[in-house]
Amino acid sequence: MNELISVVVPVYNVEKYLDKCVESILGQTYKKIEIILVDDGSTDNSGIKCDEWSKKDDRISVIHKENGGLSDARNVGMNVANGVYITFVDSDDFLDLEYLEKLYNFIVEEKADIGVCNPYYYYESSRIEKRYHIVGKKIVDDALSMTIRLLYQKQYDTSAWGKLYRTKLFKENKIYYPKGKLYEDIATTYKVFLKANKIAFLNQELYYYRQRDDSIMRKEFNIKEMDYIENTKMLLESVSSINKSIQKAAISRFVSANFAIYRKINDEENYCNQIKYIQRNIKKYRKIVLFDIKSRMKNKIAVIFSYINLRLIKYF
Repeated sequence: MNELISVVVPVYNVEKYLDKCVESILGQTYKKIEIILVDDGSTDNSGIKCDEWSKKDDRISVIHKENGGLSDARNVGMNVANGVYITFVDSDDFLDLEYLEKLYNFIVEEKADIGVCNPYYYYESSRIEKRYHIVGKKIVDDALSMTIRLLYQKQYDTSAWGKLYRTKLFKENKIYYPKGKLYEDIATTYKVFLKANKIAFLNQELYYYRQRDDSIMRKEFNIKEMDYIENTKMLLESVSSINKSIQKAAISRFVSANFAIYRKINDEENYCNQIKYIQRNIKKYRKIVLFDIKSRMKNKIAVIFSYINLRLIKYF
């Protein structure tokens, strides 16, 4: 089998990193691909670079659009994708040259709808960090079991990237990334997982996730970051009716999101309402997390600190 794979790359003001990203896609050992570069209203030379790349390889197409954010750019690329499978690559990241071939072969071999790999965390100093230390070469299971694993974050997380999806999971189920939201993958990936027949996780680092100093995730807290909590809350509400196992996993993910955002809020005077809201969320669910044998250890430690003094979380 040699099916077309669509590679969607949202592009916004990444002229410094775009070449390395595109080179890593063009250099893939799996050749039957289309590359969709979505220039999301860049104000630097990123759009020009996209056009230059399209002239070098006819597998590359470019869409120029007004700025609508990462979700909107992914959705636009997905709408025009022709591949049987689709993968998303952030334009400041890059791929192992066997990324597509290994995930595609793995999916075909296991008769799965989604293939997942590990990332390397790539720093500006060129330091590479491996954060997931997992025993075993692979995990293959049904959609519900793999979604529960997704929510516990022990083998892989909800990021849009680092995954190869059967395209029809998005299109036939009308699943799109929420426009204008941060942490958009939290609101989307689990929906796609639950629509799959089988999901296959390959314990290999094939995706390089760049850690930029100017990343949105590394900046000081702003009110938009409450999207993280709200998206995770909607996730919890959405899956709670399925069964108790996934509900507990979603609770663990929700509490984790609350801890993460609370740690970022330094201006407690101006964000006192948000802090009170986060405190209520943690207190409501912390006992469930504490006694959930599958919840991550650092989540449980944070819960213990919360019983003593929630401010201790900022130093954890």
